[in-house]
Amino acid sequence: MSRPGRMSRLSRRPVPSRVPEVPHPREHVEPVVTVRRHARGRGRMGQSGPATTASSSAPGPSRTCVGCRGVGDRAALLRVVAEPDERGSLHVVPDPRRRRAGRGAWLHPDPSCLDLAVRRKAFGRALRAEVTTDVAALRAWVESEHDRS
Repeated sequence: MSRPGRMSRLSRRPVPSRVPEVPHPREHVEPVVTVRRHARGRGRMGQSGPATTASSSAPGPSRTCVGCRGVGDRAALLRVVAEPDERGSLHVVPDPRRRRAGRGAWLHPDPSCLDLAVRRKAFGRALRAEVTTDVAALRAWVESEHDRS
């Protein structure tokens, strides 16, 4: 007379198995938003990874400076756009009211950030256009703002 399953010799009760408990497949698991890095290092939002939450220290939208790559509040950074001149070549102009048409890039109104952006050729990448290296109008605006503050 054989009994199915493994039984204890003394009490004739089933012996507990040593299999670790796994959560039931129908248990609700909260999706978590994390940043996935692409090959070029640009972040994309996705749903995977460990339990982390995205929070910012300042309320409102934040932008990244193309010069120093620092993140700041939108009000603290200057928006710049590419505009064609009379010859048709694109040059970078400031957009302090944030109203000009086209793709914009963000920059701290500081001469050192402007110099870094020019040295790294960041305006062309951020604006996705071939812009000239002449940033005289932008430099004049940045230096006047820097002198005022």
